[in-house]
Amino acid sequence: MNDSPEQTTRPGMARRVTPRQHTMSLKAFNIVFVTASDSAGVRPFGVWSLLDYQDHGNTADAGWRFVSVLAGFALIIYDQAILRKP
Repeated sequence: MNDSPEQTTRPGMARRVTPRQHTMSLKAFNIVFVTASDSAGVRPFGVWSLLDYQDHGNTADAGWRFVSVLAGFALIIYDQAILRKP
């Protein structure tokens, strides 16, 4: 007996259908990951650091804000490099 999805065991029986595997390309995964990282991590942290700096005047918070901006730019540059690849 062959278990291929195209064959049936008896006339009139429905064929066995195997679910298709949905795969995501590496480029699509990178786009989703970079967008999620930027919107859920880098930007809120930068806004929080800026607000904390305004409230308390701690220079470390301003430094973290600067690091957050650099990380955001690095993610954008990385995303552009991935999009250019064939």
